[in-house]
Amino acid sequence: YQPHPSVPNYKGTKSKKDLLSSNFLVKVQAGSEGSHISGAGLADNIEETNVTVYDKSRIVSGTVEHEKLFNLVRQFGKLGSELNYSKKIFLFAKIIKKDINNIQLQTDKLVHDQNW
Repeated sequence: YQPHPSVPNYKGTKSKKDLLSSNFLVKVQAGSEGSHISGAGLADNIEETNVTVYDKSRIVSGTVEHEKLFNLVRQFGKLGSELNYSKKIFLFAKIIKKDINNIQLQTDKLVHDQNW
């Protein structure tokens, strides 16, 4: 896979403040990698709308319940590493300067097939 050109070299990234200057790519994952196969062989109903969001360096990471973002990932995402249940997409994000613990995701550009 060719990394997206906007993904900076994270070597030396030690804090969220290092990411303040520009947009960066985050992985957004909906669903878990664990087994969700029931006795009948059908996937269990999806009851939670949690998504996990993190950047390549894991400086920005967390889980949030967000139904619209969850549905976006489930509809347009690709299967996760186990090719089982979870789906993932990559979105551009930026740290909100007023509150360094929150990010804003750009949902109009979906990126796939990053090597992480």
